[in-house]
Amino acid sequence: MSVSRTIPMNQLRDSAPGMGQKLAGEIGQSDNEGVMTLIRFLVAEGENHVVRTHAFDALRALGRAGLDPTLTYLRSFNHFDNATQVYIAKGLIRLVGDIDATRAKPDLIEMIQRLIGVQEQGAAGRAWHFIQQIKMEIHAVLASLNCRTVLDDLMGLLGSGDELVFPVVIQSVGLIGDRRALRPLIRLHALEGDETWLATEIRKAFRKIIRRENVDKADLIRMSALTPSQRTSLDRLLVARKRNGRV
Repeated sequence: MSVSRTIPMNQLRDSAPGMGQKLAGEIGQSDNEGVMTLIRFLVAEGENHVVRTHAFDALRALGRAGLDPTLTYLRSFNHFDNATQVYIAKGLIRLVGDIDATRAKPDLIEMIQRLIGVQEQGAAGRAWHFIQQIKMEIHAVLASLNCRTVLDDLMGLLGSGDELVFPVVIQSVGLIGDRRALRPLIRLHALEGDETWLATEIRKAFRKIIRRENVDKADLIRMSALTPSQRTSLDRLLVARKRNGRV
């Protein structure tokens, strides 16, 4: 009897609480094909938020038992122009990072290199932007591991500071970025203007990097051609270090 018949995936359509964990208990007694059946069901019914919620609960409960099948799915993911499927893929990336980021690291590096290749081969429009979003999730996991293998791509996501970027990019840069990120962060802080939550994240990332790279204000002025507003932002970014007597 096949796994898909012995494990009733349609129970994921039931809005009752705990259905995902119940299903995980049944899948846990099967082999990897049970997890793959769950992932295929999630992908097929991804528009149903009840199914999505229960399926992710089940994968979370399965933990490492679900890791290899999930990575297998991500290796061949190619629904780059489908918002729902991209949303699911991003959730799966966060999930494998939470379960065992170290084990997932080689697959995530390989995936991001494949995505870069897809973009270089001509991905455009919404597909290109969705690929950017997927890469952001991967970078967040890799940065948490202090992995610099694809740091150049993360710097590309940060850009020059002329346009605001997603907070996850700024947070990842704070964890792993080098001094190349400092001028874009100064410019982003000036662009953001007010003391918003995003400005706080920019400041946190900036200070992590200058501590890690041992950069002082004179270095920053030498490496950056700053406008008056950006120079004001630099002063504000450094204010806490001034209070500590380090600048």
